[in-house]
Amino acid sequence: MENPDADSLPKGNIASTEKTLIHVLHVDDDAGYLKTAKKILEMQGSFQVETVSSVEEAMEKMEKKTFDVIVSDYIMPGKDGLEFLKELRDSRNNIPFIIFTGKGREIVAIKALNLGANQYINKIGKPEAVYSELAHGIRTVVKGKKAEEALRKSEEKYRELINGMNDTALVLNFDGKIIDVNNAAVMVLGYSREELLSMGPTDIDSALTPEQIKVLIKGMKTDELEVFQTLHTTKDGKTFPVEISSSRVTYHGKQAVLTIARDITERKRAEEKLRQSEERYRTVFENTGTAMCILEEDKTISMVNKRFEALSGYSWKELEGKKWTELVTKEYLERMKRYHEARRKKSGKPPTHYTFDFVNKKGQIRNAMLTINLIHGIKKSVASILDITESKKTEKALREAEEKYRETIVNANVGIIGYGPEGEVKVLNPKMEQMTGFKKKEIPTLRDWFKKLYPNKEERHKIRDKWFKRMSEEGEVQEGHGIITTKDGKRRNFLFNAVRLESGDSIAFAEDITERKEAEEKLDGMMNELVTINEKLGVVGKLTRHDARNKLSVMANNFTWLNRN
Repeated sequence: MENPDADSLPKGNIASTEKTLIHVLHVDDDAGYLKTAKKILEMQGSFQVETVSSVEEAMEKMEKKTFDVIVSDYIMPGKDGLEFLKELRDSRNNIPFIIFTGKGREIVAIKALNLGANQYINKIGKPEAVYSELAHGIRTVVKGKKAEEALRKSEEKYRELINGMNDTALVLNFDGKIIDVNNAAVMVLGYSREELLSMGPTDIDSALTPEQIKVLIKGMKTDELEVFQTLHTTKDGKTFPVEISSSRVTYHGKQAVLTIARDITERKRAEEKLRQSEERYRTVFENTGTAMCILEEDKTISMVNKRFEALSGYSWKELEGKKWTELVTKEYLERMKRYHEARRKKSGKPPTHYTFDFVNKKGQIRNAMLTINLIHGIKKSVASILDITESKKTEKALREAEEKYRETIVNANVGIIGYGPEGEVKVLNPKMEQMTGFKKKEIPTLRDWFKKLYPNKEERHKIRDKWFKRMSEEGEVQEGHGIITTKDGKRRNFLFNAVRLESGDSIAFAEDITERKEAEEKLDGMMNELVTINEKLGVVGKLTRHDARNKLSVMANNFTWLNRN
């Protein structure tokens, strides 16, 4: 066939709308023919053609670039087209291959096809018909190759999918025979793959007969999944419950049934545990120490316990079906409605513990503490209500007592310091601040207390150690004397009494006895002088130093009492 003039041929529009170009490698020893063929094919819009004049050049091109199809002449210098084809197929290269030659002998065509050629097209003929056949042939073999590749990948994915499953997978034909199994089926059932492929479903599930299975398979609708439970038996006779999911599939081009069997032994155990748990839950629900109820999404009460009946004054028959909103005062109603809605939204985070006012059947208002949460997996709430009315009264009384206690400390006429187990100063009353000159913020800890009031290190350590020892061993200090240094540097004589409370805190009371000590010292001096005079003059007879001190002490105490009153 003479090389046609490409411009004289009509331009094809068959592939003009194709999005992906077909990459063609054309091998022919006739350079002019290659040029013309390239131009004619590329005029059709869907081809990108690269040309080489020998098999060796073609092999070099293929190392550098990927092609969708090879179009090759038969007779060429060096290696011919069939040798090229054989070399490719021997190396397991399955690229689509078309022999495009003017040698129309039938024996060549048969040999080419036997070697793995996809098509054999004769160059001889009208150029329009020849190139139309070639373009059609290229599209056909490339499309077939892509479909074959897609099928291969699909089957690989299918095989990876079913073999990656932990569930048993069986493929049945419409005669009820097993035609494919996955690795899990071999492992779970204990049979070899060959044994399973020679069996039918009734060999592992005796609940149905072969005839019944055939009827079920043929009656199975397309795109519908049938799910049921049955028992499977392993090769060693062990029986276990399974959930079967069956659907119609296409297997190697034919209709079949894919059956996936999931071992539900653990699920059955869990269901039994759930049943037992529900029984226990009901027992706890009915006998808990608080009022409990189950609330539906629409705000109705669906279940209550005896405590709830007692709190509300209603019977369970009156309560079940009633809206919980009827049991809440107006002050709290709108807020609790918002919480109810938010609790059923993924983004909602309402509180699970809060107080509200509960209205009973008699219209009485009770202070209540509510603990509420959604039941897992459903939109029902479980609520526990504790009547804290009496607790509120107790809290009020305690608060009043604490206020009186605080007032007593603030107005006390003795110095008071209170500190915690770790030595943190919690209380320093105004009297103590006045007596020492230090404010509470200047004495944050007991360590600071000793450091500021006893600047002499040796004296401080001695007094501090003695204090801690008595508080640790006896839990109190009675009439402990200490000479402290005030903020302005004066030395004052304090009398301390302290006790450790049950909470672990400690409280200490201080009295400034400096003036008393000074009076006692003067009195002691007077007694010493009196005894000395008595010894020299014998004025008081046998009066001893001890007797004199006792009598004068009584007199001094009486004077002190009279001064205070």
